[in-house]
Amino acid sequence: MLSYDFIQCAVVILIIFIIGEIVSTQTKAFVPSVFVAAVLFLLGFWSGAIPTDIIDVSGFSALGISAMLCIVVHMGTMLSPRELLENWKTVVISLASLCGLVGFLMIIGSNLLDWNTVIVSIPPLAGGMTAAIIMQGGAMERGMETLAVLAIVIYVVQGFVGYPLTAIMLKREARRLMKQFAGERDSWIAAKGKGEDSKTEKSDTPASKRLIPPVPKKFRSIYMALFGVYLTVWISARLEMLTGGAVSRYVFCLVLGVIFCQIGLLEKNCLNETQSYGIFQTTAMAMVFAGLSSATPEMFKMIIGPLIAILVIGVAGLFIFAVIAGKILHFSWEMSFAVSLNALYGFPPNMIITNEVINSVTEDQEIKDYLTEHMMSKMLIGGFTSVTVTSTLLAGVFINLLR
Repeated sequence: MLSYDFIQCAVVILIIFIIGEIVSTQTKAFVPSVFVAAVLFLLGFWSGAIPTDIIDVSGFSALGISAMLCIVVHMGTMLSPRELLENWKTVVISLASLCGLVGFLMIIGSNLLDWNTVIVSIPPLAGGMTAAIIMQGGAMERGMETLAVLAIVIYVVQGFVGYPLTAIMLKREARRLMKQFAGERDSWIAAKGKGEDSKTEKSDTPASKRLIPPVPKKFRSIYMALFGVYLTVWISARLEMLTGGAVSRYVFCLVLGVIFCQIGLLEKNCLNETQSYGIFQTTAMAMVFAGLSSATPEMFKMIIGPLIAILVIGVAGLFIFAVIAGKILHFSWEMSFAVSLNALYGFPPNMIITNEVINSVTEDQEIKDYLTEHMMSKMLIGGFTSVTVTSTLLAGVFINLLR
């Protein structure tokens, strides 16, 4: 196996990301860059062309978790309280689709597969790494080594199903929204302009009218902006501890990002102001593929049959319940299914795929803004609902159902 130093590792990772972007651009996001990157990493690990510790050696893993948390804060500053509150429908659709996943696997899956196989599979399929690790540990304690492998492999490979399906759904949704935008373009632009004028007026008012007065311009710096972001992350971590882990720090980061932006502690698009968004996004994406290093061809051979059955049944449950819930709540079936598919990967791939789809369907910045407003918050909140919160709770329950 080849041995790289940290610079060579970083170069290889970036080459893979570039290839993924090129394929995504050439196929107009039909093949998402994260899917291409996942395939290249997996083939590289299996062939020995890429060292399995490439993410660690590159130094990306050291910044990985904090990078993802900072990006969530950044995305929160891009949302308004109104958007956050309005997305209760997204939460309902996400939870309903997870009920479909669990129900289909418990009822249909348990008639086709061994009970323990189904129980071990459900929490990892709901998306979270923590859930996969919990179920792996539970299986190992009971001497179920094959099922311990299954839990990790499901977590590792489910994105191969979720990435392309999500890209297809979001492209269909984007085309629908573009037709809708054509009929309301003038009113949307006018409303947007009114909002910007209002923000300008607020920025011209005396500092005393803000809960947190703005930092004098001469003291504004990259360090000051990063301090605000990391302070938000730190507060979120403490709040997670206070809730005993029942509410994830990722959720707190999103909510506090919205609140702190409104009161003046954070600026809108805060990481752009620090000129650090690019490196944070790259680091966060590198962390996504670190888990592939543990998946070997032998693992796939051991559990390929149950793996395929679980993915097919689980995704069918996600689809049917998401569409039903979406119909009741007046969401398009494409957007409903896309939201439910967050269970298969979560953040940050959902953000990357959404951006790629938006950039692939139009060059018009106003349309891009419109699509981002209508799609991004739904995808982010859907991901946090399923992967960050629910899957870990499922693992805590299902580990006690192993026989």
